[in-house]
Order: sequence, then C-alpha cells, then structure tokens
Amino acid sequence: MKTPLLHLTVAVFLTVGSMVPLRAQIAGAGNEGRRYLAPMADLSRWSAGFRFGTRERDVTTDSSIFVERMKRTTATGHVGYRPLRWLTAYALLGGSWTRFGAADYGDMEPEVGFGLAANLLDHDIMAPALFEDRIKIDVGCHYAMAQTDTETGRSLDWNEVSAQALFTLVNDVTGSKLYSPYSIGLFVGPVYSALMGDVEEEDALGATAGLQVFSRDRVSFTLGVEYFDAESFFGGINVDY
Repeated sequence: MKTPLLHLTVAVFLTVGSMVPLRAQIAGAGNEGRRYLAPMADLSRWSAGFRFGTRERDVTTDSSIFVERMKRTTATGHVGYRPLRWLTAYALLGGSWTRFGAADYGDMEPEVGFGLAANLLDHDIMAPALFEDRIKIDVGCHYAMAQTDTETGRSLDWNEVSAQALFTLVNDVTGSKLYSPYSIGLFVGPVYSALMGDVEEEDALGATAGLQVFSRDRVSFTLGVEYFDAESFFGGINVDY
C-alpha cells in the first residue's frame, strides 16, 4: 500500500514543481544585442554587389605594331566599406574572357582590383506633392589587373587605371508605398581608362550613360552603355547594408 501512495506523492510534486519557476534558473537581462557577449555586427558601413559587362577597345600589344580590336566580357563581385559617409573603398574579384580580332574568346582568367567612389553632391531641385527630383554628382577611380592567353600561346598581362564622373538626375517616389520602384536615376558622364603593360589602348577617353533603379532604399539595379571605340553594355546590382 505504501508504494502507490509514494508514486502519487512524487507525481503531485513534479506537476506542481513544473508550474513554478525554479529560483536557480538564470534569465537573460534582455534580448538587446548590446547585452550579449557576441552581438550582431554593425553592417551599416558595408555594401556588396555584382557587375557583368562587355567592352570593346582598339589596342596594340607588345608583339605587334598593328591596331587590334580587343573584346572583353567580365563578371565581378565587389565588397565596399565606407570609412566616411560620402566615401566608399571597395575591392573586387571575378573573371574575364578576352579575344583579339576575329579569334575565339580565351579561357576565363581571374580579375582583381580595388577602387574609391565618392559622393560629391546631392541636391534637391524641386519637391512636388508625390515626386522629389534631385541631382547627384559622383566620382570614382579604379585599378584592376587582368591577363589572357592568345591563340598563339602568348600570355598577356596588363593593368587598368580608370576614373569617371557621373551626373545623375534622380526621381524619388515619396508618396504611396504601393509605388514601385523606390526611385529612378538617369546618369551620364565621361570615363577615362588607360591600359598599361602588354596591352595599350588607342583612346583613353570615353563616355557612359544609363539607368539606375532602386527597388528599395538600399538595393539598386544598374543598366548602362559605355563608348570608347564601340558601344559596350553593362549591368549590375548593389546592396547597401
């Protein structure tokens, strides 16, 4: 008779005990990141993106005095950091395919580089009820290293130093959140690109124009055209964290 009574007493104790918080259980001081040993990192200064493009240039190589048409296709990803609110330093890594004249494209070769981008001006020009128009002026400089192997087995290595200044007219949708996209920008500006090494350019000055669409305040898509010795096209996506 004692055994059933003992089992009943233990069951009641466990049931009641499970309904009462144990004093020895330690609760966290809060769910805020600053209260934890390893809080969520601040990514507000970081950005990342991807760019795909083509480019045609008239060039000469170290083994030929004749001008050749160089066609390149590049696909690169980049990561940027803003040490200042108006300045971004970035590094890129990707691959490129190159061909000269009517030859076939060579194998994919790595392409690495780094650069700086600066936002110089952001000025409102009018503010109607639904839309806001503003102008922006941005400048940037870029250094990249590239290489390719020709059909004859020659290996060509060169560096590119480039710079650009962009004038952008931006239209922001500030009314209903049902409107999409968030804003649209049209940009145009000069481009400078010099090739140094086994490949040298014929004309270092060019121009670019295009469209930038912000689906959200920090996510943008870019489509553009570039002209040096022929039209080239590019596109990309960028995310500001």
